[in-house]
Amino acid sequence: MGGALSTNAGGIRTIRWGNARDLVLGLEVVLPDGRVLNDLRRVRKDNSGYALRHLFLGGEGTLGVITAAALRIVPALKRVETGFVAVASPEAALNLLSRVMSSGAEVIAFELILKRCMEIVERHGQRVRMPMPLDSPWYVMVELAASHPAVPLRAMLEDTLAEAIEAGEATDAVLAENEEHRAAFWRIREHYPECTRAAGPSVSTDTAVPVSAVPGFLARAERELAARWPEGRMVAVGHAGDGNMHLGLMAPEGMGRDEWLARAAEAEPLVNAIAVELGGSFSAEHGIGQSKRHAMATHKDPVAVELMRGIKAAIDPKGLMNPGKVLP
Repeated sequence: MGGALSTNAGGIRTIRWGNARDLVLGLEVVLPDGRVLNDLRRVRKDNSGYALRHLFLGGEGTLGVITAAALRIVPALKRVETGFVAVASPEAALNLLSRVMSSGAEVIAFELILKRCMEIVERHGQRVRMPMPLDSPWYVMVELAASHPAVPLRAMLEDTLAEAIEAGEATDAVLAENEEHRAAFWRIREHYPECTRAAGPSVSTDTAVPVSAVPGFLARAERELAARWPEGRMVAVGHAGDGNMHLGLMAPEGMGRDEWLARAAEAEPLVNAIAVELGGSFSAEHGIGQSKRHAMATHKDPVAVELMRGIKAAIDPKGLMNPGKVLP
């Protein structure tokens, strides 16, 4: 748990519950000098000064070690309904998102997947079966949930998808009939990272933009990547419900990893720059570590970097905690 909090882990259900920091009421942290910060309050309201826990949530261990946490717990889900939907474009996907969010049901996942990504999973995945013919350029996985078993989720999702198809926001849809069927849907999404590694070398990114900017971001990134690296193949999958998209640029068939990473080294900075220009982030959920320190130097507000350096110097003046990470 400490690691998940230290990296402010996100993921598929951020659309409903937020990243890790959104579930934390208080922390206990061991500081670099051995002192223990006891901030384990369990109240929702506490305006007694700076919210110190947020320094360590997402701090990647550069300021201290989280040893205990008070977490906000949500009711267990009693009903879940999952649909796999074919859409013509990211714009259509966002229209569908608006529709399902207005249905009255809790939307806990909304994943957007490019057709090429589906084909990669179909080719390299194990125990994977496509829920429909891959005739659409884009696909959406949508999941609704309720904490009370009497909520008519199935009817709500069926009615919403029927309206979306009639409005032209979706072209086909399949609903999971049982838990095994639902797990089969999620296997497609969850196996994608492993399958894409099997498909060949790729330059990957972890960006976020405002949800409304997702279609424009994808279109511009695809256009500019194709102009610079026409031999590359863009892949895109991500949490469109919260604006976090994972774009990649795959090597041409047969090209080795080292050659492609050298040739397309500027693909990640290009995508990062587009995301930041659109009011987004170059690091949505995977953190900075060492690999994105260059992006911190390029895209992070200089005043923010200066303040971060000051905080680091005040709490860890000897640079003991996870040295060489996060700060450029």
